[in-house]
Amino acid sequence: MIELNDEEIKIIVELSDEKGHCNWELAELLNKSDETLSKITNSMVDRGIIYKERQRHTTNPTCKGKKYPETPLYIDLDSPLSDNDLEPDGKPINKDLVIFSSVLNGLINSHRILNSYGSYQDKKSRKSSKSKKGFVAIDFDGENLSDSVHAYLDSLNNIFKKLTDNIESQNKFLCSAYVNGLIKKYGFFSNSPTCVYNLIRDYLHEEGFEGSASLMLWNHPSVKEEYSSVLKQLREDTASSDHQAFMPPLDHENHISILANLDREIGILFYRMKLEKEIIAICRDEAERSGLKNLTDFMELDIHLNPFISYPINFPPALLLRRPFERLYDDIYIFGSVDFKKLMMRAYIFYNNFAEFFSSAIRHQISDQSKNKRDLSTMSKIKNIESIIRQAIFYWNVSSFNFDWVCTSLEPLLESNQNGKYYIKLANEGIYIEDLGPVIDEKIYIKSNIPVSGYFIYEMEDMFGHLRPSEFFKKIGLEVESMTYERIISEFNESFNEG
Repeated sequence: MIELNDEEIKIIVELSDEKGHCNWELAELLNKSDETLSKITNSMVDRGIIYKERQRHTTNPTCKGKKYPETPLYIDLDSPLSDNDLEPDGKPINKDLVIFSSVLNGLINSHRILNSYGSYQDKKSRKSSKSKKGFVAIDFDGENLSDSVHAYLDSLNNIFKKLTDNIESQNKFLCSAYVNGLIKKYGFFSNSPTCVYNLIRDYLHEEGFEGSASLMLWNHPSVKEEYSSVLKQLREDTASSDHQAFMPPLDHENHISILANLDREIGILFYRMKLEKEIIAICRDEAERSGLKNLTDFMELDIHLNPFISYPINFPPALLLRRPFERLYDDIYIFGSVDFKKLMMRAYIFYNNFAEFFSSAIRHQISDQSKNKRDLSTMSKIKNIESIIRQAIFYWNVSSFNFDWVCTSLEPLLESNQNGKYYIKLANEGIYIEDLGPVIDEKIYIKSNIPVSGYFIYEMEDMFGHLRPSEFFKKIGLEVESMTYERIISEFNESFNEG
């Protein structure tokens, strides 16, 4: 890691566009005299951090067309660093990565200091403004403010400006040509510790940083090229004769799942605009080759509502069995009223094809455990399949009540704002609906304190005898057929035997 002060970091951020900048530009940026700025840049040149390119005609607009010479500066990636900047263990280092990490670390540390200082000043002001009778009233029109309050407000404004400048510097650096070159060379995501994602991973929890990091998805051609290669490889892998149907070809952590670790709104939009169409096409092709064509409409909706754990990372029907049918309302992204209808349609498709989907999910689980197609015959040896079906009906009915609570909560929100963005998550024994819109003070949650547990439900006479349809199916004009246990067990046996 290279020790860089704030002025040196600002210089590198400015040079990261790889267009070459001269001392007069950098002097204006840092509000320094040319002489002072020259001392800073000369020191950076001596340390091998930046270098001077051959002279060119000046680009300074104040020179009014006169061809004075100027010397542009660039980030130096070729000459060795000075001994003081090398790693203490003497290991070989990639200079471009060292500069990247050093600048990023400096920006993050400055942000932390500014945040902590702002919090300290706020607490200090609150403490000093107390009297024996309580808090002193403040007239914010400005006429009756004491000098100390004026100083406090000026201090906060100054901190806010510095924080804003710091975030802008993060954005500028992470979206620069320099970082695009790093991604092209080392990759945005891979198993290598030198990939850019692994270099920023530890900073993603920092306030405001995940938004800055997410901008890389949209601003770098190298990222888009990498994701295009991933989709191409996915299509080749799933079309291979050695590939077992719907067995995830991706690692647990992959190019899709890491999008959830960035800004979720940006990650979802990037996925839906850049990846979703091709992944759905790959899914449909695999379903057709596997004889599971009837599942594609459901899987297409599942991919859309939460791509981070859906196909090709998991087999969507099997996800519903891991925590029986909680997937209907858990870990879902709703971006507008159209997504709300997709949420209801996905549940409706599963309801209407319950036996086939349940059969496919069980077959997939057996296949996943054995990794051997001939072991599918063990399904016929499973005892009490009738009891398993009744349990599945029961868990569906439990989840359908929770699903309706989610829909009942979302409906008025989306009526008032058709473009509202929400995330639904089951956690800590509650269902949370998080508003992903602009945050003013803190994130807004709607919460069901006690989701239906399934132990005491009085709305149904027989929780094991038939499926409970969601109340919202008819609300959106869908025809609801009765799904009795007898019908389900008959269709299940037929579906499994055909498979």
